[in-house]
Amino acid sequence: MKLLLILVSAVLSGVLLTLGYAPFAQAWAGWIFLLPLALTMMLLCRSWKVSLLAGYVFGLTHFASSLFWINAVSTLGWAALVLYLGLYFAVWTWLWWWLATPVPEIPSSRINFFRAIAGASAWVILEWLRGTLFTGFPWNQLGVTQHGVIGLIQCAEFGGVLLISWMVALANLAISMVCLRLWREIRLGQMARVRWEFTLSLALIGLCFVAGVRTLFKKPTYVNTLRYVAVQPNFPNDPWKPGVDVKEAMAKMYVMSISGLSQAAANGKADLVIWPETPVGDELYSDVNFPPILKALTVDRSGAWLLGSNMYAVNSVYNSALLYNANDPVPELYYKNHLVPFGEYTPLKKVFPWILKFTPVGMDFSAGETAVPLQLANPQLKIAPLICFEDSLAGQARKIARHQPDLFINMTNDGWFRQSAASVQHLHNAVFRAVENRIPMLRVTNSGVTAEISERGVVRSVLQDANGRTFIDGTLYGELPIPSHYVTVYQQWGDWIVGLSVVIFFIVSAEKAIRKGLDAKLLTDEDKQR
Repeated sequence: MKLLLILVSAVLSGVLLTLGYAPFAQAWAGWIFLLPLALTMMLLCRSWKVSLLAGYVFGLTHFASSLFWINAVSTLGWAALVLYLGLYFAVWTWLWWWLATPVPEIPSSRINFFRAIAGASAWVILEWLRGTLFTGFPWNQLGVTQHGVIGLIQCAEFGGVLLISWMVALANLAISMVCLRLWREIRLGQMARVRWEFTLSLALIGLCFVAGVRTLFKKPTYVNTLRYVAVQPNFPNDPWKPGVDVKEAMAKMYVMSISGLSQAAANGKADLVIWPETPVGDELYSDVNFPPILKALTVDRSGAWLLGSNMYAVNSVYNSALLYNANDPVPELYYKNHLVPFGEYTPLKKVFPWILKFTPVGMDFSAGETAVPLQLANPQLKIAPLICFEDSLAGQARKIARHQPDLFINMTNDGWFRQSAASVQHLHNAVFRAVENRIPMLRVTNSGVTAEISERGVVRSVLQDANGRTFIDGTLYGELPIPSHYVTVYQQWGDWIVGLSVVIFFIVSAEKAIRKGLDAKLLTDEDKQR
């Protein structure tokens, strides 16, 4: 019966965490999702094996439901990824069980507080590892559940999304510890009272929230404006079938560009036309129709053009961004740095060649080695391109942000996952790159969510129809204000919260191990005296 209750609590925690992400996006769920599992680990679990099993069920429930959209590309890939990611939650649950047990009849405030911060630190360490090992999969970190709590997420400027994750995990565990203590005090007929561990935990979170709100009250200084036309062609994509014809794709996007420029002309003109990550598997600039389109967009209208295209070189293929300034036939180039496993390359294919039967990859792309902004001539702005899911990688955005770009432009293609939650989850992850670096972002997608995000993480405009649907073809015109540069704490120090978490976890674990050893020695001495 105990095992059943533990597993039910694991499933409930997994479901609650999934509610924190799109399509549900319930921020409140992020603050309570750990309560069922954390409490049952303390009250009912007596075995490290059961803790691992419960944690794995917790992970499988959450990742299977929140990442179900991967089925649109590969069911086997979805299953394999879920089985792998579940291991991180299994390890965390085991660590929490080890930290939080045995539970004293009436735990002291000191024990409660340090166990809670150690558990939150363990969560952040594992979340960082998930985003780093084997090229990393940082998608939907815990802090992303709070993407819409604008005051709180301003703290990402200081410690990135992982700092938000740490605060949310701390709140969950502090509430769990207090609930357990209050229940035991009431059961023993003692006066229930809030002790300092809960107050201190809330104070830490409250200080971050207040600091974030203060940022929102500061009047920003804008030094420039970019007038843009973002093109979303909404081509259907199926990785297992032939892609869109190059001529058809270019013709449609060109017509849409002219339409968007006509809209911009009513407000002056556009400085930049942006096409998404290439929706076709060929070089756009090699097509015979490319030169007249280039002339029409960058010479006749004296603007600039940013587009995505594959680029073929000797023994290499790059997923690329090309920026053509007005009257300049030579583009500035950016090669995508971070490739998608099983989407842009197949790992271990030489060791396990049968993997190729289950992946849509026909060839391996090569990764770019430099992350340098592209220079827009008029107005003079530095553009930091992020291709595909690079805007979900805090380290990649920070790498290019060191060159002090004026804005991020994410060129992506979420059309592979049809009309699923993937595109909205993608947007919510991207919000944090803007806040961490205080750099605004334009997101231009083939199909999904084409949007403008301010440096404060506010989604200022979205391409959608009258019914709020974003999976449409259309153009988004806007005037993006460019803020003045400054180096954020996160840009300078990166994920310092991970290092601090390692120190906290080590100290608390060492203290627990020493205390356990002393308790065992006392018991041994008592047995000898008897």
